[in-house]
Amino acid sequence: MNKLLLLTTKSANIVGALMFMAIFLLFLLQIIARYLFRWPIGWPDEVITFLFVWVCFWGGALMVPLKRHITFDILDESLPERWRRWTRVATLGATMTLFVAALPITADFILFSNRQMTPVIELPLSVVYAPVFLFLFVVAIR
Repeated sequence: MNKLLLLTTKSANIVGALMFMAIFLLFLLQIIARYLFRWPIGWPDEVITFLFVWVCFWGGALMVPLKRHITFDILDESLPERWRRWTRVATLGATMTLFVAALPITADFILFSNRQMTPVIELPLSVVYAPVFLFLFVVAIR
């Protein structure tokens, strides 16, 4: 099981790094085309925009360890150790409940957005917003 988890984590990190690299290369392509060749192109800007959405939610769901996520632990740190365990269980339970409750609404929005297309490359917006569902699902499981 550990090997499968390690392989999954490594694969997620590689995919995230490739998305970051694509953003950087498309950004360079846009600069070179506009200022060196005087030939502005619009599609890299659009791809960069939705890749950024993917990178943020992909990274938050699959690349960033849970201990590295932002937490508000001022109250938690002031409690005795015995109470901390219960507040952490309650907080994680509430977060999981909210994320699971948001899944159907998010899926409905993504399915609705399938009818709309991006302006330049005409990609369905459901593809752009899909990682939001992924993020909610994976973080609720984790």
